[in-house]
Amino acid sequence: MSIKSSLVAARISICLFLTCLLLSTSLDAQILQKDPDKYIIGDSEKLEIIVHVWGQVRTPGRYVVEDGTDVLELISLAGGPTTYANMSKVKLTRGEYFPRSADVLVSANSDSLRNIVAGEINTLVNIQKYLDLDEGEIPVLGPGDVVRVPKNTWFGFEAAVRIVAQLAIVAQVYYWYSRSY
Repeated sequence: MSIKSSLVAARISICLFLTCLLLSTSLDAQILQKDPDKYIIGDSEKLEIIVHVWGQVRTPGRYVVEDGTDVLELISLAGGPTTYANMSKVKLTRGEYFPRSADVLVSANSDSLRNIVAGEINTLVNIQKYLDLDEGEIPVLGPGDVVRVPKNTWFGFEAAVRIVAQLAIVAQVYYWYSRSY
């Protein structure tokens, strides 16, 4: 290979690199122009979105995460689930009604993910199945999405036991009071 052909190959490589860089930057710019209120350019020069997590996580609230973050990552950022979290019925509510393409999801094999791809607003996500069996799919978040982690049945059982215990204390005090007169 001659020096001239090496220089030509180097120029082509540089042109391809610069074209790819320009295209990726212009895609971010196009997204920002289309929805400037929904996307943010973060400190690391990556596209970020605002999402919310409610319910049985250690620190529920509003989070600014990188575009492409999935539900499990958001729950982890929120400190993880509490002991009362029902991870098999996590509810994902889309920030606005918009169809999501299958390439932004981990996989589109389940009905719940097909609903998300089709543009459904509310979807149940079984994170427990994914954690236990490494099966199931975890959807990727979009701008304004809300993830709600509900309470499990143990929470209800424990609340009922507390109420019964308090009623027993009241009954015992009443019994002692009535015996003294």
